[in-house]
Amino acid sequence: MKIANVTAKDRARGLRATLGFIQGDSLALDAVLTETAEDTEPGATGALILALTEQAATYASAAPDAAAQLQTMILEYAQQEGNRG
Repeated sequence: MKIANVTAKDRARGLRATLGFIQGDSLALDAVLTETAEDTEPGATGALILALTEQAATYASAAPDAAAQLQTMILEYAQQEGNRG
């Protein structure tokens, strides 16, 4: 389900960032971030975030309990932050 106005360029950036992350390629990640920061299109950074969110939601939908897993992770992160307090 596509609910955000994300362009093919935004989706390609999201895929490049994800692939760079998976491959541990900091240069690829830096290239995506630099390209996005230099984009003159208003909202380019927000569009990248939405493209990454859309991508994550698409992958997560393959797991029948994805929402429950995400909620558990959020609670674990919140607990970790609370313990640092």
